[in-house]
Amino acid sequence: MKKDPFDIIISIIYSLNLLEENREYNINELKSITVLDRHWLTIQKYLKIIEKIQKYCPNIEFDDSKLIINDSKIYKRFSEKEKFIIYLFNQGALNSENAVPIHDDIDFSEISGSINYLYNKTEDNRFYLKESGLNIYRLIKQNLSDLIFNDKKIDDVFENNKGSFLQHLPKSVSQS
Repeated sequence: MKKDPFDIIISIIYSLNLLEENREYNINELKSITVLDRHWLTIQKYLKIIEKIQKYCPNIEFDDSKLIINDSKIYKRFSEKEKFIIYLFNQGALNSENAVPIHDDIDFSEISGSINYLYNKTEDNRFYLKESGLNIYRLIKQNLSDLIFNDKKIDDVFENNKGSFLQHLPKSVSQS
């Protein structure tokens, strides 16, 4: 019989909180000390999941079916142009038929220099991604995958500054 992943996580959290700080444990020792009745490989996978969440996941509030992102170590590293590209992609604005209005939180002066290069603006002030903007989105996703799957440091991917993905654009576009 399969056990609910939530129950397994609760059991691991419970067990980890009862162990001494600054002491090294191996998985088999953890199993014998605690009430974890899972295979050592399963426990190891859950511990890796917890570690990835602690390292890369933003702080969230979850209430019933609503989710609020309170703090993201990654999202705040994006430039306004990169945030706008992500916004357009997430809204499905991939062509003129699916163009969307600008979000209230976006500073138009920060993104206006890349109109007609990264994204287009329709006559009724709606936006959609161009191929070059879509390429930046793909690069962002590729780098995030590399970050998480290869367990890199956030600073290594973002080079300690905003707009690091835009460095792949011609200087006239990335600086405007």
